[in-house]
Amino acid sequence: MSIGQRLEDEELSDTSLYELYSVLGERDTPFLFDQSYKLDTAHDWPTGGGNTVDRRIIGIDRTLYSQVMDNEFKATGLEPMHIINGWIQHEHVEICIVDGDNAVDTYQPGHRRALAREHEFYRFLGADIPRIEKAYWPALVACYNRPIRKPHPAMWCGPLLDNAGEHDEEILEHLQKLGVKDAFKRSKYDTHYGIGPAKCADCMNYGGKTEMEPCRIVNGLVRNDRHCDFWQNRPVTAMAKDDDDEKLSHQSVSYGEGHAPEFCRTCKYSDHKEKPKCALVMDPIEKNGWCRLWSPME
Repeated sequence: MSIGQRLEDEELSDTSLYELYSVLGERDTPFLFDQSYKLDTAHDWPTGGGNTVDRRIIGIDRTLYSQVMDNEFKATGLEPMHIINGWIQHEHVEICIVDGDNAVDTYQPGHRRALAREHEFYRFLGADIPRIEKAYWPALVACYNRPIRKPHPAMWCGPLLDNAGEHDEEILEHLQKLGVKDAFKRSKYDTHYGIGPAKCADCMNYGGKTEMEPCRIVNGLVRNDRHCDFWQNRPVTAMAKDDDDEKLSHQSVSYGEGHAPEFCRTCKYSDHKEKPKCALVMDPIEKNGWCRLWSPME
């Protein structure tokens, strides 16, 4: 039910149930879908609803949840918990598809399939889909524009990062200030995350040894057999300390001024000298600089 890319005319009908279930049933995707989760209604979710990166929590914006339970959307013809149930199904399907081992690796195609699932549920209840969307769309817009004061710290930011608009960028900047880690990362869409010539498992930015782990650069969880533009071979990166040819440009890592506590001088990739050098980013860098590859010293 997230607001991202929602209510385009074609979006109400362009994704078939075949497109939904053929992906939802692929490889380990149904296993992810079968995993349990908890509902969170105590935080601000600017897209109306969402997930935590680990998929253990589905969130519904606290103000939006109160509006539903106060029956402010009775024009939908649905009971409050029917609306909530549809939103929960949407969010759960969305992240399971994006994280699952299937042909969908980015937010927008996952969102469209999740919307098909939500609408299927409402049709089962005999509801009119355009009527439902029209009834609660103004509240979703208000949620998207409302000041964020209490976000979930583990919020998955895929809906805001992929094809981010100006207001998405403003929201992400605010989420960063409030300590949402995923807001600092790059979108899977922009980094061309997917099947490629090398694997995340061999990249120094990959977070672990299992099939899915966090990445230092790409948002959400990434799979060990995927690839992105920021792939860095472990031994090559070690050699790059002395070779600018192997390093990343300032532009590609969004290099700029740092903000406490994230500076080059507190990053594990810096040599922490008076005129520092970085293992990943080409010279010059400054002690008070920052980039999206920042990682705390261990």
